[in-house]
Amino acid sequence: MEVKDILAQNIRHAREEAKLSQTDVSLALGLASHSGVSEIETGQRRVSAADLVRLSEVLRKPMDWFFDPNAGACDFLA
Repeated sequence: MEVKDILAQNIRHAREEAKLSQTDVSLALGLASHSGVSEIETGQRRVSAADLVRLSEVLRKPMDWFFDPNAGACDFLA
């Protein structure tokens, strides 16, 4: 799995875990619509460093968590 795919998957997992909609996250990132978050979560849109910092704050995850291929699985094991 490529890094962009891991990042996309973990962003989606963190958003769902936080019980936020794509619209909620798009507003926090200053995007025009939820489709931008959808594109991020499917790996079709790059995530800037600034967006990653903001995602970390909004989704309450450390930035390195988003790059961990086992991040989502670890949450279920706890």
